[in-house]
Amino acid sequence: MAQRNTLKRNERLICGVRESLITDFLHLIRDNYRKADRAMFFMEEHAHLTSTASVANLRDVLSHLATLLDPKTLPKNHRAQLENAEEHLRRAILEPYLIVLGRESREFRVLCERYSEKLLPVKSQYPALSGAPGRETINATLRKVAKFAADGRAAKAMNLWNPHWERGVAKLLRAHVLLSELDAKVRGYWNQYQMIIGEDFRQKELEALRDLVRRSPAPPNESKDPPSLAASADPPNGLLHIISLAERHLRKVMRVKPDHEKQVQDAFEALLIGADADHKRELVRIEYSSKAYIPDFVIDGLSLTIELKLCSHDAKEKELIAEINDDILAYATRYRNLLFIVYDLGVIRDPERFTSSFEQHPNVLVRVVKH
Repeated sequence: MAQRNTLKRNERLICGVRESLITDFLHLIRDNYRKADRAMFFMEEHAHLTSTASVANLRDVLSHLATLLDPKTLPKNHRAQLENAEEHLRRAILEPYLIVLGRESREFRVLCERYSEKLLPVKSQYPALSGAPGRETINATLRKVAKFAADGRAAKAMNLWNPHWERGVAKLLRAHVLLSELDAKVRGYWNQYQMIIGEDFRQKELEALRDLVRRSPAPPNESKDPPSLAASADPPNGLLHIISLAERHLRKVMRVKPDHEKQVQDAFEALLIGADADHKRELVRIEYSSKAYIPDFVIDGLSLTIELKLCSHDAKEKELIAEINDDILAYATRYRNLLFIVYDLGVIRDPERFTSSFEQHPNVLVRVVKH
Protein backbone atom coordinates (compact mmCIF):
# COMPACT_ATOMS: atom_id res chain seq x y z
CA MET A 1 0.00 0.00 0.00
CA ALA A 2 1.24 3.47 -0.77
CA GLN A 3 2.58 5.29 2.29
CA ARG A 4 -0.09 7.17 4.17
CA ASN A 5 0.84 10.63 5.41
CA THR A 6 -0.54 11.80 8.72
CA LEU A 7 -3.13 14.52 8.27
CA LYS A 8 -1.63 17.82 9.30
CA ARG A 9 -3.62 20.70 10.61
CA ASN A 10 -4.18 23.28 7.90
CA GLU A 11 -2.55 20.96 5.30
CA ARG A 12 -2.36 22.59 1.90
CA LEU A 13 -4.97 21.46 -0.66
CA ILE A 14 -4.31 20.84 -4.36
CA CYS A 15 -7.46 20.84 -6.49
CA GLY A 16 -9.37 20.40 -3.24
CA VAL A 17 -7.34 17.30 -2.23
CA ARG A 18 -4.81 17.08 0.58
CA GLU A 19 -1.27 17.57 -0.71
CA SER A 20 -0.05 14.43 1.08
CA LEU A 21 -2.61 12.27 -0.77
CA ILE A 22 -1.68 13.80 -4.12
CA THR A 23 1.98 13.10 -3.32
CA ASP A 24 1.20 9.45 -2.49
CA PHE A 25 -0.67 9.07 -5.79
CA LEU A 26 2.20 10.56 -7.80
CA HIS A 27 4.71 8.34 -6.01
CA LEU A 28 2.55 5.31 -6.87
CA ILE A 29 2.65 6.15 -10.57
CA ARG A 30 6.30 7.21 -10.56
CA ASP A 31 7.49 4.01 -8.89
CA ASN A 32 5.29 1.45 -10.66
CA TYR A 33 4.04 2.64 -14.06
CA ARG A 34 7.24 1.54 -15.82
CA LYS A 35 6.89 -1.93 -14.23
CA ALA A 36 3.48 -2.26 -15.87
CA ASP A 37 4.86 -0.97 -19.16
CA ARG A 38 7.66 -3.56 -19.05
CA ALA A 39 5.16 -6.31 -18.27
CA MET A 40 3.04 -5.47 -21.31
CA PHE A 41 6.12 -5.30 -23.55
CA PHE A 42 7.15 -8.72 -22.17
CA MET A 43 3.79 -10.11 -23.24
CA GLU A 44 4.00 -8.56 -26.70
CA GLU A 45 7.52 -9.91 -27.16
CA HIS A 46 6.94 -13.47 -25.93
CA ALA A 47 3.27 -14.14 -26.73
CA HIS A 48 2.75 -11.61 -29.55
CA LEU A 49 -0.37 -10.44 -27.72
CA THR A 50 -1.73 -7.15 -26.52
CA SER A 51 -3.87 -7.62 -23.43
CA THR A 52 -6.93 -5.39 -23.38
CA ALA A 53 -7.28 -6.21 -19.66
CA SER A 54 -3.83 -4.80 -18.90
CA VAL A 55 -4.52 -1.68 -20.93
CA ALA A 56 -7.84 -1.30 -19.14
CA ASN A 57 -6.11 -1.57 -15.75
CA LEU A 58 -3.76 1.27 -16.64
CA ARG A 59 -6.68 3.29 -17.91
CA ASP A 60 -8.47 2.70 -14.60
CA VAL A 61 -5.47 4.06 -12.69
CA LEU A 62 -5.89 7.34 -14.56
CA SER A 63 -9.66 7.16 -14.04
CA HIS A 64 -9.23 6.95 -10.25
CA LEU A 65 -6.87 9.90 -10.33
CA ALA A 66 -9.50 11.89 -12.23
CA THR A 67 -12.14 10.86 -9.69
CA LEU A 68 -9.85 11.92 -6.86
CA LEU A 69 -9.47 15.39 -8.39
CA ASP A 70 -13.16 15.71 -9.20
CA PRO A 71 -14.74 18.42 -6.96
CA LYS A 72 -17.85 16.22 -6.66
CA THR A 73 -15.89 13.45 -4.89
CA LEU A 74 -16.33 13.68 -1.14
CA PRO A 75 -13.12 13.96 0.93
CA LYS A 76 -14.02 10.77 2.80
CA ASN A 77 -13.75 8.88 -0.52
CA HIS A 78 -10.38 10.32 -1.55
CA ARG A 79 -8.27 7.60 0.07
CA ALA A 80 -10.31 4.87 -1.63
CA GLN A 81 -9.35 6.26 -5.06
CA LEU A 82 -5.68 5.78 -4.24
CA GLU A 83 -6.26 2.24 -2.95
CA ASN A 84 -8.28 1.25 -6.03
CA ALA A 85 -5.68 2.74 -8.36
CA GLU A 86 -3.00 0.75 -6.55
CA GLU A 87 -4.94 -2.49 -7.10
CA HIS A 88 -5.34 -1.83 -10.84
CA LEU A 89 -1.65 -1.05 -11.18
CA ARG A 90 -0.73 -4.32 -9.44
CA ARG A 91 -2.94 -6.22 -11.88
CA ALA A 92 -1.42 -4.39 -14.85
CA ILE A 93 2.00 -5.62 -13.71
CA LEU A 94 1.10 -9.19 -12.76
CA GLU A 95 -1.43 -10.34 -15.34
CA PRO A 96 0.78 -10.12 -18.48
CA TYR A 97 3.25 -12.56 -16.89
CA LEU A 98 0.40 -14.93 -16.03
CA ILE A 99 -0.96 -14.72 -19.58
CA VAL A 100 2.43 -15.46 -21.16
CA LEU A 101 3.13 -18.36 -18.80
CA GLY A 102 -0.31 -19.86 -19.44
CA ARG A 103 0.09 -19.65 -23.21
CA GLU A 104 3.60 -21.12 -23.16
CA SER A 105 2.48 -23.95 -20.87
CA ARG A 106 -0.34 -24.92 -23.25
CA GLU A 107 1.95 -24.87 -26.29
CA PHE A 108 4.60 -26.92 -24.50
CA ARG A 109 1.98 -29.48 -23.43
CA VAL A 110 1.08 -30.10 -27.09
CA LEU A 111 4.74 -30.41 -28.07
CA CYS A 112 5.50 -32.70 -25.13
CA GLU A 113 2.65 -35.08 -26.00
CA ARG A 114 3.96 -35.56 -29.54
CA TYR A 115 7.55 -35.78 -28.26
CA SER A 116 6.63 -38.47 -25.71
CA GLU A 117 4.48 -40.40 -28.16
CA LYS A 118 6.89 -40.47 -31.09
CA LEU A 119 10.45 -39.51 -30.16
CA LEU A 120 11.03 -41.17 -26.80
CA PRO A 121 10.06 -44.72 -27.90
CA VAL A 122 12.75 -44.65 -30.65
CA LYS A 123 15.34 -42.49 -28.86
CA SER A 124 17.77 -45.38 -28.35
CA GLN A 125 17.77 -46.20 -32.08
CA TYR A 126 19.39 -42.91 -33.13
CA PRO A 127 22.69 -41.62 -31.64
CA ALA A 128 21.71 -38.02 -32.45
CA LEU A 129 18.81 -38.34 -30.00
CA SER A 130 20.78 -39.86 -27.13
CA GLY A 131 20.79 -36.63 -25.13
CA ALA A 132 17.04 -35.99 -25.48
CA PRO A 133 15.50 -35.47 -22.03
CA GLY A 134 13.21 -38.24 -20.79
CA ARG A 135 9.84 -37.85 -19.12
CA GLU A 136 11.33 -37.94 -15.61
CA THR A 137 13.63 -35.02 -16.40
CA ILE A 138 10.84 -33.11 -18.10
CA ASN A 139 8.39 -33.72 -15.26
CA ALA A 140 10.95 -32.64 -12.64
CA THR A 141 11.39 -29.29 -14.40
CA LEU A 142 7.64 -28.91 -14.89
CA ARG A 143 7.12 -29.40 -11.14
CA LYS A 144 9.51 -26.52 -10.47
CA VAL A 145 7.69 -24.39 -13.03
CA ALA A 146 4.35 -25.23 -11.40
CA LYS A 147 5.67 -24.33 -7.93
CA PHE A 148 7.00 -20.95 -9.07
CA ALA A 149 3.77 -20.29 -10.99
CA ALA A 150 1.64 -21.13 -7.95
CA ASP A 151 3.66 -18.73 -5.78
CA GLY A 152 3.24 -16.05 -8.45
CA ARG A 153 -0.52 -16.56 -8.66
CA ALA A 154 -0.78 -16.36 -4.88
CA ALA A 155 0.60 -12.83 -5.12
CA LYS A 156 -2.45 -11.86 -7.15
CA ALA A 157 -4.67 -12.42 -4.09
CA MET A 158 -2.60 -10.09 -1.90
CA ASN A 159 -4.12 -6.71 -1.17
CA LEU A 160 -0.82 -5.24 -0.07
CA TRP A 161 2.10 -4.03 -2.12
CA ASN A 162 4.90 -5.63 -0.13
CA PRO A 163 8.08 -7.71 -0.61
CA HIS A 164 6.02 -10.93 -0.80
CA TRP A 165 4.07 -9.53 -3.73
CA GLU A 166 7.29 -8.44 -5.48
CA ARG A 167 8.75 -11.93 -4.97
CA GLY A 168 5.60 -13.39 -6.54
CA VAL A 169 6.23 -11.43 -9.72
CA ALA A 170 9.88 -12.52 -9.69
CA LYS A 171 8.82 -16.17 -9.38
CA LEU A 172 6.57 -15.88 -12.42
CA LEU A 173 9.58 -14.66 -14.38
CA ARG A 174 11.64 -17.55 -13.02
CA ALA A 175 8.93 -20.00 -14.11
CA HIS A 176 9.01 -18.48 -17.60
CA VAL A 177 12.80 -18.86 -17.85
CA LEU A 178 12.71 -22.52 -16.75
CA LEU A 179 9.89 -23.38 -19.14
CA SER A 180 11.55 -21.54 -22.05
CA GLU A 181 14.83 -23.40 -21.51
CA LEU A 182 13.03 -26.74 -21.36
CA ASP A 183 10.95 -25.92 -24.44
CA ALA A 184 14.06 -24.95 -26.43
CA LYS A 185 15.79 -28.23 -25.53
CA VAL A 186 12.80 -30.46 -26.26
CA ARG A 187 11.97 -28.58 -29.47
CA GLY A 188 15.57 -28.88 -30.65
CA TYR A 189 15.53 -32.66 -30.30
CA TRP A 190 12.04 -32.80 -31.81
CA ASN A 191 13.31 -31.00 -34.91
CA GLN A 192 16.22 -33.45 -35.14
CA TYR A 193 13.79 -36.33 -34.83
CA GLN A 194 11.64 -34.96 -37.65
CA MET A 195 14.68 -34.65 -39.91
CA ILE A 196 15.74 -38.23 -39.14
CA ILE A 197 12.26 -39.69 -39.54
CA GLY A 198 11.68 -37.55 -42.62
CA GLU A 199 14.69 -39.13 -44.28
CA ASP A 200 13.46 -42.61 -43.35
CA PHE A 201 10.01 -41.71 -44.61
CA ARG A 202 11.38 -40.48 -47.92
CA GLN A 203 13.15 -43.79 -48.45
CA LYS A 204 9.93 -45.72 -47.78
CA GLU A 205 8.04 -43.26 -49.97
CA LEU A 206 10.46 -43.82 -52.84
CA GLU A 207 9.86 -47.55 -52.63
CA ALA A 208 6.11 -46.95 -52.65
CA LEU A 209 6.44 -44.70 -55.70
CA ARG A 210 8.51 -47.32 -57.49
CA ASP A 211 5.75 -49.84 -56.90
CA LEU A 212 3.06 -47.36 -57.94
CA VAL A 213 4.83 -46.51 -61.20
CA ARG A 214 5.35 -50.18 -61.99
CA ARG A 215 1.60 -50.77 -61.67
CA SER A 216 0.52 -47.61 -63.56
CA PRO A 217 -0.70 -48.10 -67.15
CA ALA A 218 1.74 -46.96 -69.81
CA PRO A 219 0.94 -43.64 -71.54
CA PRO A 220 -0.25 -43.91 -75.17
CA ASN A 221 2.41 -44.45 -77.87
CA GLU A 222 4.96 -45.54 -75.29
CA SER A 223 6.43 -48.89 -74.39
CA LYS A 224 4.26 -51.10 -72.21
CA ASP A 225 7.17 -51.47 -69.83
CA PRO A 226 6.80 -49.22 -66.79
CA PRO A 227 9.17 -46.23 -66.69
CA SER A 228 12.35 -46.83 -64.75
CA LEU A 229 13.13 -44.61 -61.78
CA ALA A 230 16.77 -45.18 -62.50
CA ALA A 231 16.40 -43.40 -65.82
CA SER A 232 18.12 -40.04 -66.14
CA ALA A 233 14.83 -38.19 -66.43
CA ASP A 234 11.19 -39.02 -65.87
CA PRO A 235 9.07 -38.23 -68.95
CA PRO A 236 7.13 -34.95 -68.67
CA ASN A 237 3.86 -36.82 -68.27
CA GLY A 238 5.33 -39.46 -65.95
CA LEU A 239 3.90 -39.91 -62.46
CA LEU A 240 7.09 -39.03 -60.59
CA HIS A 241 7.50 -35.89 -62.67
CA ILE A 242 3.96 -34.76 -61.82
CA ILE A 243 4.61 -35.30 -58.11
CA SER A 244 7.89 -33.41 -58.40
CA LEU A 245 6.06 -30.41 -59.89
CA ALA A 246 4.06 -30.16 -56.68
CA GLU A 247 6.83 -30.85 -54.20
CA ARG A 248 9.64 -28.84 -55.76
CA HIS A 249 8.03 -26.11 -57.83
CA LEU A 250 4.52 -25.23 -56.64
CA ARG A 251 5.74 -23.09 -53.73
CA LYS A 252 8.14 -21.24 -56.05
CA VAL A 253 5.39 -20.09 -58.39
CA MET A 254 3.10 -18.92 -55.55
CA ARG A 255 4.41 -15.36 -55.29
CA VAL A 256 1.78 -14.27 -52.77
CA LYS A 257 -0.11 -16.13 -50.07
CA PRO A 258 -3.26 -17.48 -51.78
CA ASP A 259 -6.72 -16.51 -50.60
CA HIS A 260 -8.65 -19.00 -52.71
CA GLU A 261 -8.14 -22.56 -53.90
CA LYS A 262 -8.43 -21.45 -57.52
CA GLN A 263 -5.15 -19.53 -57.19
CA VAL A 264 -3.39 -22.76 -56.25
CA GLN A 265 -5.07 -24.63 -59.11
CA ASP A 266 -4.04 -21.94 -61.61
CA ALA A 267 -0.42 -22.08 -60.41
CA PHE A 268 -0.30 -25.86 -60.71
CA GLU A 269 -1.84 -25.81 -64.16
CA ALA A 270 0.88 -23.41 -65.25
CA LEU A 271 3.40 -26.03 -64.11
CA LEU A 272 1.58 -28.76 -66.04
CA ILE A 273 1.55 -26.64 -69.18
CA GLY A 274 5.22 -25.81 -68.75
CA ALA A 275 5.98 -29.53 -68.40
CA ASP A 276 3.93 -30.27 -71.54
CA ALA A 277 1.76 -32.67 -69.54
CA ASP A 278 -1.40 -33.69 -71.42
CA HIS A 279 -4.17 -32.95 -68.92
CA LYS A 280 -7.82 -32.01 -68.58
CA ARG A 281 -9.02 -29.43 -66.09
CA GLU A 282 -12.47 -29.80 -64.55
CA LEU A 283 -13.79 -31.57 -67.65
CA VAL A 284 -14.49 -35.00 -66.17
CA ARG A 285 -17.67 -35.62 -64.20
CA ILE A 286 -17.88 -38.66 -61.92
CA GLU A 287 -21.28 -39.72 -60.56
CA TYR A 288 -21.03 -41.41 -57.18
CA SER A 289 -24.04 -42.15 -55.04
CA SER A 290 -26.30 -39.12 -55.42
CA LYS A 291 -23.50 -36.60 -55.95
CA ALA A 292 -21.36 -35.48 -58.90
CA TYR A 293 -17.59 -35.13 -58.40
CA ILE A 294 -15.33 -33.14 -60.74
CA PRO A 295 -11.55 -33.62 -60.28
CA ASP A 296 -9.39 -30.53 -60.70
CA PHE A 297 -7.11 -32.30 -63.19
CA VAL A 298 -7.10 -35.63 -64.98
CA ILE A 299 -4.21 -37.20 -66.87
CA ASP A 300 -5.75 -40.09 -68.77
CA GLY A 301 -2.42 -41.55 -69.87
CA LEU A 302 -1.55 -42.26 -66.24
CA SER A 303 -5.12 -42.99 -65.13
CA LEU A 304 -4.47 -40.17 -62.67
CA THR A 305 -6.67 -37.60 -60.96
CA ILE A 306 -5.09 -34.59 -59.27
CA GLU A 307 -6.97 -32.59 -56.64
CA LEU A 308 -5.64 -29.28 -55.20
CA LYS A 309 -6.70 -28.20 -51.70
CA LEU A 310 -5.96 -25.02 -49.74
CA CYS A 311 -5.59 -25.30 -45.95
CA SER A 312 -5.87 -21.73 -44.70
CA HIS A 313 -7.23 -21.97 -41.14
CA ASP A 314 -7.58 -24.43 -38.26
CA ALA A 315 -11.14 -25.51 -39.02
CA LYS A 316 -10.22 -26.17 -42.67
CA GLU A 317 -7.85 -29.00 -41.72
CA LYS A 318 -10.79 -31.06 -40.39
CA GLU A 319 -12.91 -30.16 -43.40
CA LEU A 320 -10.16 -31.35 -45.76
CA ILE A 321 -10.06 -34.77 -44.11
CA ALA A 322 -13.73 -35.29 -44.92
CA GLU A 323 -13.35 -33.84 -48.44
CA ILE A 324 -10.39 -36.06 -49.35
CA ASN A 325 -12.07 -39.19 -48.01
CA ASP A 326 -15.16 -38.44 -50.11
CA ASP A 327 -13.07 -37.77 -53.21
CA ILE A 328 -11.13 -41.03 -52.79
CA LEU A 329 -14.33 -43.07 -52.82
CA ALA A 330 -15.63 -41.33 -55.93
CA TYR A 331 -12.45 -41.01 -58.00
CA ALA A 332 -11.34 -44.59 -57.35
CA THR A 333 -14.40 -45.85 -59.22
CA ARG A 334 -12.89 -44.64 -62.52
CA TYR A 335 -9.18 -43.87 -62.04
CA ARG A 336 -6.37 -46.04 -60.79
CA ASN A 337 -4.08 -43.36 -59.29
CA LEU A 338 -5.20 -40.48 -57.07
CA LEU A 339 -2.96 -37.55 -56.14
CA PHE A 340 -4.03 -34.91 -53.59
CA ILE A 341 -1.93 -31.78 -53.15
CA VAL A 342 -2.68 -29.76 -50.00
CA TYR A 343 -1.22 -26.25 -50.04
CA ASP A 344 -0.80 -25.39 -46.35
CA LEU A 345 -0.60 -21.88 -44.91
CA GLY A 346 0.99 -23.05 -41.65
CA VAL A 347 -2.01 -24.90 -40.20
CA ILE A 348 -0.96 -28.56 -40.49
CA ARG A 349 1.54 -29.24 -37.70
CA ASP A 350 2.28 -32.88 -38.54
CA PRO A 351 2.10 -33.55 -42.31
CA GLU A 352 3.10 -37.20 -41.89
CA ARG A 353 0.22 -37.83 -39.53
CA PHE A 354 -2.17 -35.93 -41.79
CA THR A 355 -1.30 -37.96 -44.91
CA SER A 356 -0.71 -41.43 -43.45
CA SER A 357 -4.34 -42.52 -43.06
CA PHE A 358 -5.23 -41.52 -46.63
CA GLU A 359 -2.27 -43.39 -48.09
CA GLN A 360 -3.50 -46.63 -46.58
CA HIS A 361 -5.80 -46.69 -49.60
CA PRO A 362 -4.10 -48.37 -52.57
CA ASN A 363 -2.67 -45.99 -55.18
CA VAL A 364 -3.50 -42.84 -53.19
CA LEU A 365 -0.79 -40.21 -52.64
CA VAL A 366 -1.24 -37.04 -50.52
CA ARG A 367 1.37 -34.29 -50.52
CA VAL A 368 1.44 -31.30 -48.17
CA VAL A 369 3.19 -28.27 -49.67
CA LYS A 370 4.09 -25.55 -47.15
CA HIS A 371 3.81 -21.89 -48.16
